[in-house]
Amino acid sequence: MILAGGSGSRLWPLSRQNLPKQFIDPLEQGESLLQATVRRAKVISSNPPLFVANQEHRFLLKHQLSEIGIGTDNVLLESEAKNTASSVLLAALDVASHSPDSYILIMPSDHFISDDQAFASQIINAKDNLGINELCLFGVAASSANPNYGYLNVDFSVSKSGLSSLKGFIEKPDCEEAKVLVNEKGFSWNSGIVLATAGYIVRLFEKHQTALTKELRLACHRQESLFDYRLFNLSDVEALSFDCAVLEKEKSRVLASLLEVEWDDIGTWPSLIERRNKLGLNEMKFGRGRSQLYLTGKDVVLVKDDDLVMVADVDRLSDMSTITNHLASTDQLSLLDCLDVFRPWGSFKVLAKGEGFLVKELSVFPGQQISLQSHELRVENWVVVSGSAIVFLDGARSTLVVGESLRVGVEQVHRLLNEQSEMLRIIEVQTGASLVESDIVRYDDDYLRHL
Repeated sequence: MILAGGSGSRLWPLSRQNLPKQFIDPLEQGESLLQATVRRAKVISSNPPLFVANQEHRFLLKHQLSEIGIGTDNVLLESEAKNTASSVLLAALDVASHSPDSYILIMPSDHFISDDQAFASQIINAKDNLGINELCLFGVAASSANPNYGYLNVDFSVSKSGLSSLKGFIEKPDCEEAKVLVNEKGFSWNSGIVLATAGYIVRLFEKHQTALTKELRLACHRQESLFDYRLFNLSDVEALSFDCAVLEKEKSRVLASLLEVEWDDIGTWPSLIERRNKLGLNEMKFGRGRSQLYLTGKDVVLVKDDDLVMVADVDRLSDMSTITNHLASTDQLSLLDCLDVFRPWGSFKVLAKGEGFLVKELSVFPGQQISLQSHELRVENWVVVSGSAIVFLDGARSTLVVGESLRVGVEQVHRLLNEQSEMLRIIEVQTGASLVESDIVRYDDDYLRHL
């Protein structure tokens, strides 16, 4: 079960609210952190992973899963982020409804693990030695006094086939306390990876979080369809972490196992830079579309994106919440999102905007098409800059190649189709008195948005 939510704030502006870090490739591995997690899951089990994600990221999630040959049948969408307790319980209730004794491995989608095979072997060993009414947390040997991680206090003297008794949790200590913990025996970082049967997880929630369990069962009963997803309304659900809601209350009965692999949650700029250095990526120029990240020696980070340039001392980047909170409080919310807006057929970004005009770049994925639509208040002019477009305009079909253009008038029914194997890119210039996304009438849509 892969936790695919996230706010995109800790590595801002490289990650954003609409493009959190699980969807990017900050370690230049040729795949996003989410895709790497899926690959890792496939080494452990032949069963398809179950995903819990925020509905805001549904199109981005669909695109990235399709790139690795996975559909959206096993995606549970949350209407809003409510921390990890509700995500874990949603997945457990879903699995327990048909297979309560099946084991669930709960994995965040944005971690680095050095050796998938070694990791899989340890998980499988833990599963083989874990009872159906037991739960195992996985720790990582603490290599530094990191105050950004939670810590586990584990009694390694009492061990059953690599599973030891858990004495307690320490939630993100301050720097001085972290220095003490890292030098004491029995303390490890908490990786946030958990193994237990679906039925046992549900029973733990029923024991420790009665109200939350009731709300989630109601949300499951009232689930809705959103395109090809299942959507769960969590508006009335309390935001709680799984650790605080359940695990810390049950700590005397929780087991722990120490992962013998390199692990990193890449949760801060310093940890990202350190991990890149360990991978030999010292000279840094990282690209995400037009986004570029530079490291100048070991002291300065420079991020250049379409909508901003950030230059900062590495030592000042441990906690980005100060900056993101300032942007929110000063009504600069647009900077918390990247310019790319994801749709089921591809994406668009606004390049320029002024009185009476709006310029967009449209990217249509191979084999995809936009809805059959018209607009009541605007005129659109399209110019193909990459690929080849099939255009339907008032029932007539035509083909546009690079450099060719087309005008779509007010109330003209139109559609774009990409039949090629490469991305179709179009510059769209809108003109009119009102240029808003809601000015659209859909007549047909592959994603049922017209219903």
